[in-house]
Amino acid sequence: MPFLATGADLIADALRKSGELQDGTSDYTNDALAYLNNHYQKFVSGGNDFDVDMGDPWPWAKAKYPGTVVFTRPYHEGYVTVTFNSNQGVFSVPPAISQQNNILSVDGEFEYYRIIQHTAGSPNFTLDSTFNNYSQSSQPHTPQQTSAFKSIKLYYDLIPQNGDLISRLFGPLKVYRAQTSDADYEGKIVGLDIRSFERKYPWLRLVSGTPTEFCPIMIADGVYTIQINKFVWEQTKADFDYIPIPPDLTNSSTSVPIIPLAYRECLSLATAYSILKDKEDSKAEHFMALTKASLMAMTSASRREFMQISKNRGRLLARGDDFGVRNWPTSGDLNS
Repeated sequence: MPFLATGADLIADALRKSGELQDGTSDYTNDALAYLNNHYQKFVSGGNDFDVDMGDPWPWAKAKYPGTVVFTRPYHEGYVTVTFNSNQGVFSVPPAISQQNNILSVDGEFEYYRIIQHTAGSPNFTLDSTFNNYSQSSQPHTPQQTSAFKSIKLYYDLIPQNGDLISRLFGPLKVYRAQTSDADYEGKIVGLDIRSFERKYPWLRLVSGTPTEFCPIMIADGVYTIQINKFVWEQTKADFDYIPIPPDLTNSSTSVPIIPLAYRECLSLATAYSILKDKEDSKAEHFMALTKASLMAMTSASRREFMQISKNRGRLLARGDDFGVRNWPTSGDLNS
């Protein structure tokens, strides 16, 4: 195998660079493996520990096949019974799928409630607050105040079918149904930060349709939870490209990082830096600079490769404001 190709190669190189024995007797052998994986995960996910902008996702780290999420229509079978000043409710037709974390909308009511507890197949559910209208059943044609209901799913976990854990998304979600014109007919569900999303899409203005925007709600243990801006009345598939969390490296000749071979030395340089820092060795700053240079080279190579295959290679692109044309000639000018 080529030099610095495996986890064992990288650990040995980091120990050598930091002045330690590579035969397993160094006190820093175990630390080297921990540091190696710490830097490895951060480099793949786009961290900037060494003050290098790695915000552009790495093409070589992208999952080979996209993940898939299916948006489901609201549950609205039968009716619900809810009681003023109580957070308990009952479905007349118990849903086969858990409605937990769905949004309950009772027709004729202005307020929305989150269902915070429900077990698949059970008629009983719990709301996030007490119901704020008079006791009622939403069954039509009763003497009581009546209305239908919808249990709306807006929150979805992005979980790849192959069991990967997600380090980061690689771009917008892709959908294959007609969208409104504000999505530019590109078939994409683009991301918004949470503050902009909540300002633009409050529950007060919740509508149905093919989603056009989403917001990451939580990222924990490799699972992305998102909120979509519209609920669907037809089951809708969306694909997402992502960078998976790679498995940790081991001190083995069979453990191979996904970083391209030409740039794997960034891992041993960063690991050597961490060891030298622990040892309070003055050479630590030198290895910090070498790591930074290696990461910058890898970033530049990735961007340069994109430019090589782009249609804009070698072009001088005008600034956007240069496209605005002022003082067009009038028909009178043209005829004069």
